[in-house]
Amino acid sequence: MTEINSVSAINKTAATTSVKGVKNAETPQIDFDQFPSEEGFLATQIHNDVKNFISNRKGEIELDTSWYHFIAGEDHIKFTPKEKMTYGQLRKILGIPPKILSETNGKELKDIQVIDGSVKINLNDIGWYPQTGLSREERAVNKSFRENGIYVAGYNRAVTSEDIIKWLK
Repeated sequence: MTEINSVSAINKTAATTSVKGVKNAETPQIDFDQFPSEEGFLATQIHNDVKNFISNRKGEIELDTSWYHFIAGEDHIKFTPKEKMTYGQLRKILGIPPKILSETNGKELKDIQVIDGSVKINLNDIGWYPQTGLSREERAVNKSFRENGIYVAGYNRAVTSEDIIKWLK
């Protein structure tokens, strides 16, 4: 199993299953802990999708890591597709949560719209996947955060900006 930890390092481990039993004969309880988890699959899928997309479309991506971004902004790419692609397709492949492309580009972009020209994408906005197994309260809090401009609330990141830069070189 490939797993990406909180610092975006990739760990390879074997899939395991364990069984825990209770010694109470009247009400036996068995708990099956199975790994890899759903989030592990999501993280691996997003990581691979982003890496393949960038590797296969280097000619359509322009990286801007100007020195002044360390002070005044974020490193970003400009993606200019050579073929017809919608914003929704781009968001899904690159793991970009909703509303982020609209915010970055200063206009309301719908998922069904075809990309016309170039689209600016901050490196920090790429590689996110939704968290699983959240309680109703946690989902409500994340929804509130997203409604107030924190669009990555309820998401984890599967790639780093350094990964993206490395894949573009």
